[in-house]
This record gives sequence, structure tokens and C-alpha cells, in this order.
Amino acid sequence: MKLSEEKYLKKAIRDIKRYAKQYSDAGSFYRHLDALNCPSLQEVSFQSDLKFFEECQFIFHVILSIIAHPHLTNQGEDVVLRAEQVHHLSSEMFLKTLKEPSFWKNKNHHLSPQYVYYYQNIDDLKIYENYLVVRLVDLLENELNQYRYFYVSIIKTIDGNKSLSLNEDQIQIAFDSIQQLMNKIQKIKSTYFYKEVSKANFSLTTIHLTNIFLKNQSYRYCFRFYKKIIGYGDKKSLTQDFMAYYYCILLKNLKARNMQLSAKSKKTPIILNKFGWIDVNQNLYFYSKDFKIEIEKEKNTDGFCIHILNRKVADRQANLARHLLFFTTNSNLNDFQLLLSDLDTKKYQTIEALSLWNIFYLDQEQCRFTSSKNEQELMSLYLDEKMLCTPASYSIYSKYCPVCKESNVFYDDHVYQCLHCQSQYVFYDQNQMIWYQKVRRI
Repeated sequence: MKLSEEKYLKKAIRDIKRYAKQYSDAGSFYRHLDALNCPSLQEVSFQSDLKFFEECQFIFHVILSIIAHPHLTNQGEDVVLRAEQVHHLSSEMFLKTLKEPSFWKNKNHHLSPQYVYYYQNIDDLKIYENYLVVRLVDLLENELNQYRYFYVSIIKTIDGNKSLSLNEDQIQIAFDSIQQLMNKIQKIKSTYFYKEVSKANFSLTTIHLTNIFLKNQSYRYCFRFYKKIIGYGDKKSLTQDFMAYYYCILLKNLKARNMQLSAKSKKTPIILNKFGWIDVNQNLYFYSKDFKIEIEKEKNTDGFCIHILNRKVADRQANLARHLLFFTTNSNLNDFQLLLSDLDTKKYQTIEALSLWNIFYLDQEQCRFTSSKNEQELMSLYLDEKMLCTPASYSIYSKYCPVCKESNVFYDDHVYQCLHCQSQYVFYDQNQMIWYQKVRRI
């Protein structure tokens, strides 16, 4: 996630926590959901990006001024030099030289020093405050790379007669700003200051306000900006908050579909656990005239198992679909590979992940780009595909896939599956209706 998105996620979670304290059981929590504002992080992200780029321009100007006139630490050490190299000796160094017989030589019955002790001052850039400035540059470089990746992911590609992204788009402005900032970063990284200070190794786990940060305006700007952009220090907290945010969006979507909360779920407590996170470990059950849905926290993971039972499918071996849903704050599918290797993946119709901008088909290692949809629409799309039912001809779609039209369809264990796109579906209502347990558009 971009830092601006993390910032607004924190604000959204504060609102959710206040709401959870007011409505502490699932019944009232679900009933009053319309009063809970879950703002789109996407929308506030767009609004704040250009402001962030302007702040970066300013802070890089500040950093360049620091590089021109940095704070130094003055260290010194006693060194041995030839006497002719030294023009002046302190009294302390002279006395130390007197005590070293090997430094003296007798010339014509006159003792004179060949070597002397000399206190040499050394100006060192490698101080805590300069190290924070260098790490700030690294943080901003990483952040701007994420911005660039994000904007590349949402640029338009050719699709029939639809137009591509235009020069006046905010995307073009963002690309130009990012490139200018990256050029400044490369300029900073080429300096002796950056290269020398990077060799230091100070801990910035907890940053401290020093006299230099307090009294020097340029360093103070860097200190404040560093604190502003470090975001979630603990990525586990970030994932937990993101899951709680999407959990509320999931419940809002179910409520919009007139899914009723079951009586046994209404008294389930919605609590803040010891970390202050919304406790989503309790199973909740929902129903309508067509479906029953159970939301179950998947053990030892940051995901849910969503059980969807189609009440109109008479075949009990085909009326239940299990979907595993994770939430991710980045776009690296490799993060899930180890997790999936420990799961019995065959018992799920789909294994997917929702990010702020996309849906990932983890079972097929694919990303479905849906950058034109906000979070509410992404969740709605996710549920639409799990609850989709359409009238259909049995004689046609028992042979041809209703999703991709390929004829590579086989019937196994009461379910039809397309070997081409991997979609799965069942017939019901005297073979006049199809329920899609898994939709894969390729």
C-alpha cells in the first residue's frame, strides 16, 4: 500500500473501532451498518498523491541544502608524524613526545625530534541525524517506486474503439512528477554525503529527537517528514487493519443484498481484542430465500472461508461451495505460495485475494486487473461471481462452457468443470438454471 493509503486506513479503523464499541454485538453491528462510513481509500489516495509529490519536491530541496552544509562530528586521534610535517605542537603532545626516546635523535650533541605525536582532528559525516536523512531518501525511493508501479497498473490499454490515457490525465501529471523526483534521488545518491553516510549503521526502530533535529530547521523538516511517512512499522498490524476494513465492506455488501443475519449469530460479540483489532474470529451466518452464507475465520491465516449454500439446488452434494478469501496490502503473489502449500486447497472452489485495487486468483497465480472499481465494487464483483445464477439450456451448456464457450467440459462429482477456463457450475431447477460456483474469465 502507498503511504497515503495507509494513513487513511488508520483513520477508517479508528472510526470502525468507535462503531464497534457502540454496537458490540453482531446483531446491532449488522443492523446499523448504514451508519458506519467506510470511505474509499482509492478516492482519497488519488486526491492526496499530487500533494505528496509536492511535499517530496520540498523535502528533496531541504536534503540538498543539508548535503551542501551538513552537521559533522569532530573526532580526533593521536597520530605519529615526521617532525617536519608539523608546524605547531600542543603542550600535551610535546610532553608526550618527550616521553618517547625512540622519537629523538642526537645531532652534534643536540637532541632533536625525528617524529612527534600530533592530535589530528577528523570531521565525520556518519552521525545519527545524517543517517536518518539518508534513510529518508531510501524510504522515498521505495515509496515512489510503488507509486510508479501503481500508476502503470491503471493506465489504459487498447480495447476496441476506447481511447487510451490522454496527456491531460492525472496519470500523466503523476508520471511526470515521479520522474522528476526519481531524478533528484539519483542526484542525491551520487553525492559523497550519501555514499559515506550509508556506511553507518544506526538503529531507527525508534527515532529520537536530538538537539540537531530540535535546533536546525532543515534537519527538523527531515525528522518530521520521516515520522510522517514511516506508516505502519508492523506490517502484521497493517494486514489486520486492512482485513477488518474489508470485513466491514463485506458485511455492507451482504446487507445491501438483503441477507439476514441468523438468530444464533445476532448475539455474537463484536469485540476489540488485546491488540485493539476488531475480533473477526467468530463465525457469522446469513440467509436469504436463495442462499445461506457462513463467514468463518480461516485458522492461522489472514483470511476467511466463505461457505455459500444454494438453497434451490436439491442435490446436497452440489449445493455448497467453499471460497477462501485473503486480503493483501501488496501485489506480490509469491507471499502466498508458502501459505497455500500448507493448506488443503482441493476443498475450496476458489482461493482468491483482494487488494485495494485488484482481485488475485491465487489458485491460478493470476491477477485480474479491476482498477476501475472501488473497494465496494470489488467486493460486490467478488460476491456476484459466487452467487451468479442464470437460466440456461442444459443440452447446450452441458457440452459448452457458459463462461468461455469451449467444449472442453466434463462432469465430475455432481459439478460441471471447464478444463479451459477452470469455471465450475451446476444445473438445478429441472436443469433450467445454472449456478456458477466458480467463474474464471480469461
